[in-house]
Amino acid sequence: MEALKARVENGRYVIDEKADLPDGTELYLVPVGDQDEDREDIEEANRALTQAKVNGEKPIPWTEVKAELGL
Repeated sequence: MEALKARVENGRYVIDEKADLPDGTELYLVPVGDQDEDREDIEEANRALTQAKVNGEKPIPWTEVKAELGL
């Protein structure tokens, strides 16, 4: 899955893209600053996720990452 572009309207997050996710899927939206390095980091993460999918790998759920880190 690639990053979703969203905007804020009337205090609500609005995503114009159709999501290929099951209903009830939780997402974390991370604000991106105007600095180019922020966008580069997101683009690199998207490339890594795409390559992992090509390799047949599955992303680790955030809940597992938090548990492993003791958060």
